[in-house]
Parts: sequence; structure tokens; C-alpha cells
Amino acid sequence: MKKKNLVSTLEATKLLLMGQVVALPTETVYGLAGDATNEAALKLIFKTKSRPLFDPLIMHVFDSSEINTWVSEWTPLHNFLAERFWPGPLTMVVPKKPTVSNLISAGLSTVALRVPQHPLFREVLKNVGRPLAAPSANRFGKTSPTTVEHVLNEFEGQVPAVDGGPCSIGIESTVVKIDSRDQVPKVSILRPGLISKEDLEEELKEYSHKVHVQFEGQNKASPGTLEDHYQPRIPLLIYEQNQQAPPAGFFRGVEMNLNPDPFLAAREFYAHLHQLGQSDHDHIILRKFAELDSPAWVALKDRILKASLKN
Repeated sequence: MKKKNLVSTLEATKLLLMGQVVALPTETVYGLAGDATNEAALKLIFKTKSRPLFDPLIMHVFDSSEINTWVSEWTPLHNFLAERFWPGPLTMVVPKKPTVSNLISAGLSTVALRVPQHPLFREVLKNVGRPLAAPSANRFGKTSPTTVEHVLNEFEGQVPAVDGGPCSIGIESTVVKIDSRDQVPKVSILRPGLISKEDLEEELKEYSHKVHVQFEGQNKASPGTLEDHYQPRIPLLIYEQNQQAPPAGFFRGVEMNLNPDPFLAAREFYAHLHQLGQSDHDHIILRKFAELDSPAWVALKDRILKASLKN
């Protein structure tokens, strides 16, 4: 790890105001932050990550008071979810105003918005005084970072980073989109995360109208929905519980053991991929288990399937 590119929040603020990118800690994963109002900074995010321009970015704002500057439609249902889940790991895809760069929205009419919870990210957001675009701080399609060491290793110390310790959640935010056109409004989950379908349904029991919550995958308005994503350095293979590994000397696999607690397993998953990916084995083995199909494991199962090698 190259420690020479660790910076303070004050230094990070100065760099961001100069149009540079900085890796910042969030409660989910480390983000590669850039000034969301600066086209050059946004282009630098895409260049640094080798990210295709068709994949939208999440725009992070300090609080809901900034919404009117960037959003053309903000309903009472949006406001209800913001009051219940912000700051926190919920991203809402909403109609955008022309003030939002098309680089952020990938040319779409919507923008993905989040109010982050991590105190260091919020400190920088407040000091910069502008929203920050911040996809995960890794090369496109690779494993997301949950420690500053992951970031510095990924970019070989070329990207300045603020050390906020290990991320408390460890997987990306839940992304939702609201459709209020029908008699019963819909909240569609575009990307699962720590905030589950059940969490949303429980909170929405207190909303003034009935709301339907559903899953909607492969929506281009949300980042992180491509089939192949979060890939480790060596392939991740999913085995049946009793499936025999190839004989030693043919392929050398190393087994990943997940914590039985789904929340701890999610927090540790990317760290396991980073650690095992640095081994001298040919692949990583993860064995299926019954609980993986239960609601509590939905978000982590999504990341496991996207990170795994497809037949």
C-alpha cells in the first residue's frame, strides 16, 4: 500500500474545488468523488475508473434542502422516504433539471440522488458546498473497496484518499424509483442494498396512501445493474454445497466462508474478495447455502451472482 497519497478532509476539499478526484469513505463503500457541477471533474471520474459513459453516477447532496436545485419532480412520497432513510444508504432516481450534467445521468432524464451518512464524507460535502458525484473507487467492473487500502492498491497510490476506516455496511446503497401515476403508487427497487424491500414496506405502512414495493432489475437509470460487476482478480465460482472441487494440481481453488449473519457477511464480502484475490490460487469457491434465497440475503446474493464467473 502506498500511504503517500492519504489526505485530510481539508486537503480533499481543496482538491475537489480544483476539479480533482478524491476517494472518500461512505457507509456503503469508498467513493471516487468529484465536483458534480464541474464537467472536467466528471470526465476525470470516468477516465480514472475506465467507466463507460452509459453508466450513470450517483449525485450526493448534503441534505434535502438542495433538492429543488437539481430535481424537476419531488412528490410527497419522495419526501416521506427521504425523511425516513436520509442520511443513509438509499438512493432515489428522480426526474432531473437541466442543471444536472448529462454525464451524471448518462443522457437520461433522471438523476440518482443520495444523502450519505458517513461523517467524513458529510464534512467534505459541507465544506465543498456543492454536490459530489461518487461511484465506487475502483476500476469499472472490479470489486468495490471497503477500506482505504483497497483504494490505494487499486489505483497504485495515484488517487488521493481520505482514510475513514472500514465501511460499516460494505455494499452499495439500495436504489429505488417512484412511480406515482397509478392509483396505487409504486416504489421499484432497481438495485438491492441494506435497506430491504421489507424495510421499505414497514416504513410505508405509515404513509398516507397504500404503496406497492417491487423489484425491477436491469434498469439503465441505476448504476450497478450490469450482469457482470464487482469482479475479483481471480474468478469467483459458485459451487453446490456437496459439489466436489477439481483435483489439486488441476485447478487450485480457495474457499470463501461467509459469516452466517447476512449483515456481517455483506460488510465482509468485498474485503474477502480483495484478500482472496491476492492469493496464488486459480479461483475462489463459494458454496451455495439454503439461507442465500431468503429475503435477508437478497442484496448480498445480487453482488455474489454479479461477481461470479458465468458459465
